[in-house]
Amino acid sequence: MVAEARYGLKTHGHEEDDVVDRLNSRITVMALAMCIFILTAKTYVGDPINCWTPAQFTGTHNAYTNSICWLKGTYYLPSDEITVPDRSKPRTYHVSYYQWTPYILVIMSVLFLLPKFLWHAYTLRAGLNLRRLVNSLKGNVENEKGIELVQKKLEAHLDAPRRLRGKTGVKQRYYYTRLSIVYFVIKLWYLTNSLGQFFLLNAFLAFPFSGYGFEAMRKFFRYDDDWFESPRFPRITMCDFMIRHLGSNQHWYAIQCNLPINLFNEKIFLGMESFEYHVTSSGMLRTR
Repeated sequence: MVAEARYGLKTHGHEEDDVVDRLNSRITVMALAMCIFILTAKTYVGDPINCWTPAQFTGTHNAYTNSICWLKGTYYLPSDEITVPDRSKPRTYHVSYYQWTPYILVIMSVLFLLPKFLWHAYTLRAGLNLRRLVNSLKGNVENEKGIELVQKKLEAHLDAPRRLRGKTGVKQRYYYTRLSIVYFVIKLWYLTNSLGQFFLLNAFLAFPFSGYGFEAMRKFFRYDDDWFESPRFPRITMCDFMIRHLGSNQHWYAIQCNLPINLFNEKIFLGMESFEYHVTSSGMLRTR
């Protein structure tokens, strides 16, 4: 075991986790953190929504329209629809998620990061500080005395259950079995999480392509004017809201709005879907 760790440090300079673990708990989380920063900046620094208001609206009215449509949500109206449907009819594509997309990405990040913390917490509770052992080995890759010291520490820990239980070995076997089960559960979590998020993203994006978004990416890079636009991330939407006047006068407005933030949302979620596909594929290949 020490020899394998030594070889890995020489060739890759890695820590106690493997390639799939780092891909899930580090690379994916860093990519999600960057996406969260972009969406948060666009939401609170830029203009996430711009609505086309009637001519009689002033600057205050325009600001209120943008605010109310952002808070209450809009709905997607296909381009082949000639008239705006009556307000009494239910909206087929109600768009009210964009306020929550940064939080969705935060939850995704936590699901990718949690297995690493659980495994580290369990090994610490079991008295096996893998990170400290690997760091000690990392600084003594060419030092035979350092290698021998780390090996003795590891052997002492692995031999502790036998010494505590005696010659029966029941406690020792139980300890090793439990450690193996926890490690397997962590690996299964990584694979299930990647696979589940991949299919959830594909369902959320509502792509009709059997290639899970690759056809959309191909059309995008070909600069097709009619490249697929998911109803989950429409650029042009409609917003219905009411203005109360004195008495019982109520004026309803059907306003067309532009959601430039959905340019970021669609690319981010499409990119994450493609990335999840590669993460899942890597995890499956490593488990074979």
